Amino acid sequence: MIKASILRKLNVLFYIIRKEGTSLTELSENFTIPKRTVKEDLKTINELMKDEFSMKEYLLSSRQGVISINPAYQQDAVKTAYGLKLSLLKSQVIFNYCVLLITKVVICKDELLDTLFISEAYLAKLTAQLREFLLPYEIEITIENDQYSLTGNELVVRIFSYIFLKDSYQNIEWPFTDISQEDIRKGLPEKVLRLSPTFSNTKRSSLYILHQVLRSRYDHQRYLNFESDPAIDKLIELMVEHYDSAYVLHTGGYGEIPQEHFHQELLYFNFVRHFLASDSIPYRTKVELGEVFSRTDDKFCQISNKIYKAFLTISKFPISEEGSYLYHYYLTIFNIIYALFEKRFEYFLDLLLPKPTFHLDSNTEYITKIRQVMVETISDDYQANYLSSLLYSLSTSEDQIKIRIYLQMNKDFTAVYVLKNRLRALFNSENIYISDNYSLADIVVTDSLEEVATDDKSIFYFDSVNNEDAWEHLLILIRRTYIKKRFKKIG
Repeated sequence: MIKASILRKLNVLFYIIRKEGTSLTELSENFTIPKRTVKEDLKTINELMKDEFSMKEYLLSSRQGVISINPAYQQDAVKTAYGLKLSLLKSQVIFNYCVLLITKVVICKDELLDTLFISEAYLAKLTAQLREFLLPYEIEITIENDQYSLTGNELVVRIFSYIFLKDSYQNIEWPFTDISQEDIRKGLPEKVLRLSPTFSNTKRSSLYILHQVLRSRYDHQRYLNFESDPAIDKLIELMVEHYDSAYVLHTGGYGEIPQEHFHQELLYFNFVRHFLASDSIPYRTKVELGEVFSRTDDKFCQISNKIYKAFLTISKFPISEEGSYLYHYYLTIFNIIYALFEKRFEYFLDLLLPKPTFHLDSNTEYITKIRQVMVETISDDYQANYLSSLLYSLSTSEDQIKIRIYLQMNKDFTAVYVLKNRLRALFNSENIYISDNYSLADIVVTDSLEEVATDDKSIFYFDSVNNEDAWEHLLILIRRTYIKKRFKKIG
């Protein structure tokens, strides 16, 4: 929906935000564009930031050619980038048209013309363009008696609507004009409200968007009514038995849902929570469901078992019994998602900016081995590729990297004690710990002259335990060393 040139500029901006410093060469190679184009993009980003937010020199380039966010804007860099993205989206009439179709559910032609300030001829042109954009999702713009609405597989329409609004608006603005977040909060069950204070503002806003997407669809009698796979329904029923999160449905928060639709609504309300709001599902529930899946004899659980057993032949890291249940949980959830949406799963990812990569372009020895095994195990190459990424992420999270820090502080006799206590308070001692053996150390912290650093050992000069800047740079070094060692070990 965003023009390709603008999309590239936004991706460049998010890339710079992720990096503490980058260069023209790195940006040129990463985005496969000439350095001249990179320079033009950086200039345009600075102009946009100045025009939209009165931020001068948002991006800086040092004499050494290091490109970074201006320190004055660094703290809110992510928020500003998303704000720019939303501003650019809202400047496009086709985006505003899509938002109206989602938030209104049904909208008459006259209201569209008045709200968008366009002619009938331009509306017809936009409708054709938007239909092309929606085609991969198999969503149609239906026009009946000059009433416009999105139609198709109702589950797909809802998920598209949620992801589209959530990623576009984040927590910057509220997309619905007919109801406020406060009005939504007042209508939620007490059980949900008790959890609400523990949520971040962004998470709360996301859940409110999901709630209102559902509510507005129900208000216009847009109920689920598709021919589902009995095996999927059976598995979701099993999930609901263990954890039913549909408090709003049970308490009539969406009004009265016809009996013939209620069961399917209940099942898929719960299932959607497992992948659109996964962090709202308790950890123990995931482990328990994984154990159930590992022992259930249905086609999806059988596939998960087959994948897991094949993966064990090449796994680089030991997996605990509880960990194995989590593998079964995530594999089964993914296989159901893929069965429901197939390649539309990838199109949903296209709605996200920046788009998650899921290691799909990674070619380390380990993930290459995983891909080979998955291609031999699963007939669908797309599914095998995403499963490889999922397994790689789960597996590498099992790895326990150890960072050894050797303390050599001679000028302040309390320094070693202070450093030990503060580092132990900040880090898990099983992963990052103080060593008495200099030769085994990854990082040597010293206040005096020490040997030159090597590839395997960093020397950090710490002049005073009261130096806040030194603490900040030490923590950055520990983080970098951990990441470097982790990826070196994974291969």
